[in-house]
Amino acid sequence: MRCKDVGEKLLYYLNDELAGEQGRAIALHLSECVRCRRELEALSASQELLRQGASSMSKRVAPPWSWFELRQRLSGLGRHRRVGIRAVLARAGALVLENTAVQLVLAGLLAVALIFGTVASVQRIFGPSQEALAAQIVGDAPEAQVLLEGEPSRHTARVSGAVGYVLSLGPSGEYILTYVDLDREVTTRQYRLTALTLEKEDEAKATGILEADPLPQRLLRAGWVVKGAYLLPSGLKIELSGGEVRVWSESRQAGVLLAAYGRQWLARVELAGGAVLDISPAPTRTYLWSSLVAGQSYDQIVDIARSDAVVVDLMDRGASVISVATGNGKMADKASVLLSLGEDRWIVKIDLPAATVTSVRDVPVATWGKGYFFRPKDE
Repeated sequence: MRCKDVGEKLLYYLNDELAGEQGRAIALHLSECVRCRRELEALSASQELLRQGASSMSKRVAPPWSWFELRQRLSGLGRHRRVGIRAVLARAGALVLENTAVQLVLAGLLAVALIFGTVASVQRIFGPSQEALAAQIVGDAPEAQVLLEGEPSRHTARVSGAVGYVLSLGPSGEYILTYVDLDREVTTRQYRLTALTLEKEDEAKATGILEADPLPQRLLRAGWVVKGAYLLPSGLKIELSGGEVRVWSESRQAGVLLAAYGRQWLARVELAGGAVLDISPAPTRTYLWSSLVAGQSYDQIVDIARSDAVVVDLMDRGASVISVATGNGKMADKASVLLSLGEDRWIVKIDLPAATVTSVRDVPVATWGKGYFFRPKDE
């Protein structure tokens, strides 16, 4: 299921109103999607707040303006898609419209917002965190989806001021770091975080562990050769230090690439334990991927991309389309096309109503130094 579809049903799931296949599908999605789990937690906390208020204030009288004023003030929150506040208000309006205690609780929350001078205070009480918002923006953005190529998205987000940094696990174990403008609710830049190169000592250790295992021994005797070893990018962590984003790996697993006869296999090696964990065909992408929720077809969107001179030049040089995606939520009028040429990638952003290309940007590979990824100087 898509995050958008799950978000629309979270309230019913929380209240055990979904049964059968639909309930199981949402449970499966929640087990894989951090963003939706946070949405569910925010929604649960909001409902618990209402229950506590109703229990402790059931005999008090709310002023007559409270509920009407609250609904009027919160009606302006439409540009921020928050399942917590919008779903809870919808349920509250339908089921407890005459409940004085609930009216008083919500009126109190509105008063807090008015004291601090902004309705955004109510959003902070009800809605997901800024980190969850950053992850949601990335989940809705077509330029992020084309890079993830349909892989289940696991997002980790950090926020500094109005800038969010979201680390997403992409295809074939590649991580994508996305910068987010929280004020405009758009992504501004993506970076591909490839595997860390092993130090010579660790590379020799990983190769030695591989060569001591019976199965790799048979492959090596059959003519397979070691093409390289690197630190697997599993378990990447993200933090902010002095306004700078840093990404590092706590993993002690190495990947050793074996190749022969036009085929490649990847062996996962535990450096600390000195064991080969598994050997499997190296992941490759040989098919196109698309996710379209707009009226245009795959071919129509690619044709719009081809109307741009930069795209034409890239395709004349041999670039091919890897994936196409349209946005969700407020980004539903946008699309992105991912082009590939060798190891290079470009994102073509498209305005669907205008049927025009708005930008063509490369997706640089982040450089690592001493285990850290530092923000490029040009950002």
